[in-house]
Amino acid sequence: MVKIGIIGYGFMGSTHARVLKTIDEVEIVAVADLSPEARRRAAKELPRAKIYDDAEKLIRDKDVEAVIIATPPDTHVDYLIKSVVEGKHVLVEKPLAPSFSHLEKLLDLEIPDNIVVMSGFSLRYHRMYVDLYRQIQGLGRIFIFHHTALGGLPSNEWLLDTRISGGMLNENAVHIIYLFLWYLGEPEKVYAKLYSKTGKDMDDNLVLVTSIKGSTASLLRSWTAGQIVRYYEVLGEKGSIHVEGYLGGKITCVIDGTKETREYPVIVDEMYREELMDYINSIKKGTRPKTGLREAILIQLIVEAAKQSAKENQPVSIMEAGGELAKELLRKYRNR
Repeated sequence: MVKIGIIGYGFMGSTHARVLKTIDEVEIVAVADLSPEARRRAAKELPRAKIYDDAEKLIRDKDVEAVIIATPPDTHVDYLIKSVVEGKHVLVEKPLAPSFSHLEKLLDLEIPDNIVVMSGFSLRYHRMYVDLYRQIQGLGRIFIFHHTALGGLPSNEWLLDTRISGGMLNENAVHIIYLFLWYLGEPEKVYAKLYSKTGKDMDDNLVLVTSIKGSTASLLRSWTAGQIVRYYEVLGEKGSIHVEGYLGGKITCVIDGTKETREYPVIVDEMYREELMDYINSIKKGTRPKTGLREAILIQLIVEAAKQSAKENQPVSIMEAGGELAKELLRKYRNR
């Protein structure tokens, strides 16, 4: 039985709690949140759990073996470090921080071999994206991978505060950047344009293009488009794939002239259950989770390069954008 503490009982924290209650191998023993309302809701939904008003109290709790950090991004690195120092396993939600410079604190962290640190890139566990990965492998060389994501402004105010979230690119577009890494590999350069339609000091519209091992990956994302549109296009040497939808939808694949269509229901809890089972099994078996700390660091670096590119209006090398800090972090956490 893995005893879990959840830091942050907003949308993601309460979602993880709901899904964890369906898993026999775990027990939620503690929840921490600054909000009295969130604590009352947690106490009602998890009557056997200890409820804290301070995350550090939960981290120091001897009954807590593993932590889920589901707070806004500006707190993630500090809570991760404190949890590891206390000997806790960690699942930290994406993104790792509001900006790449926040990760400098990780240089002095030593993670014991028996401690699991996992980053929360949940699309890795959605059956539609697992199937899409397999189909992409059948296309041979990939020429283009593109995603268009039009939508509206989020309801949570903190998402619109770049000091907390890092902006739309950092907080939201990283899901698609993770797919770039998973499907195609690590990018060399990135070119980006960021726009603010709201007038706030943030990117609510963006276009990002990156080169990955001879392939081109691109993303068009908007929070102010006035309509909701989600689709992917993949073009390879043996055919093409069209995906309509995001957390469910339809994949149409044509390889060597053979057309196949599959439809997927929107089953969000299944995705999170698979993610949480990877976390739990990694703890029990002492293995690396599918979405580790290195991926989170690398994605933070890609975001940094994209922001620099937008300022300079030219392509930017990923590694040059992060300088010595990037080299040291990726070397230190190469197996994490």
